[in-house]
Amino acid sequence: RAMWERALAAARATVEQQPEDPFAWFNLGTNLVALEQYEEAAGAYDRARQLGLPWRMLWYQFSPFAAYYHVGRYDEVVALADATLRVTTHLEELHYWRGMALVALGNPSAGAEAFRTALQLKPGFPPAAEALGALGG
Repeated sequence: RAMWERALAAARATVEQQPEDPFAWFNLGTNLVALEQYEEAAGAYDRARQLGLPWRMLWYQFSPFAAYYHVGRYDEVVALADATLRVTTHLEELHYWRGMALVALGNPSAGAEAFRTALQLKPGFPPAAEALGALGG
């Protein structure tokens, strides 16, 4: 935890020094997610996206999905996942977060299908396996 708190302090300083840098805001969001400060993290990711964060970031970094999910922005999780999956379909994490949001939106069958897709891409992927198990399937 101490490591993340130091990283968060550094990220805040970077945002103050470079307020127009989308990567600084993204880094701030990532540190906030690690510390489970999801509301502020979602705001940092919003700012990063407003400033022109490259869309490819969501191919490699999945903490924005966690932030948006944990603050109840399920439609946005699905929309971001769908937009990214139109370009690249092989990211099990995207299918997992899409499934989590679909379940939260009241569509467990679509969520289960997303979890199954994640597990096809990466057999045994623990988050998807646990989520699918929780749905009984």
